[in-house]
Amino acid sequence: MSHTRDYSEEIASTIDEEVRRLIESAHDEAWEILVQYREVLDDLVLHLMDKETLSRKEVLRIFAPVKTRPSRGSYTGYGKRLPSDRPPVLTPKELALTAAADVKDLASPSNGQSGGFIGGSTAGLPSLDGDEGGGEPR
Repeated sequence: MSHTRDYSEEIASTIDEEVRRLIESAHDEAWEILVQYREVLDDLVLHLMDKETLSRKEVLRIFAPVKTRPSRGSYTGYGKRLPSDRPPVLTPKELALTAAADVKDLASPSNGQSGGFIGGSTAGLPSLDGDEGGGEPR
């Protein structure tokens, strides 16, 4: 499979270094977990050598000492590169869906009023249910 890139060799090298750093970091963390819980793994091996098949209850008992690590969540930045507080750009389809949802929210009755607009009229707005005659209820 052929691939032509539209970035320089320098950028490719930077990307490769970052990917390598991420993989090394994940590998180091996995190794630390395996070392930290070696006794639990050894206990699992001994039970499996004895019985070959363990019930869910037995596995949970064996792994009881294992503590869940805190979730990392999403990307938190690296060095001076902090994630943006701005959301991603919406695609045209997402924009259309958002606009349609906004119109529907405005057109639906709220707080006991007949419509979400001043005066309660939705005339001139596109209908969301296929009705072309304004926003009057059926």
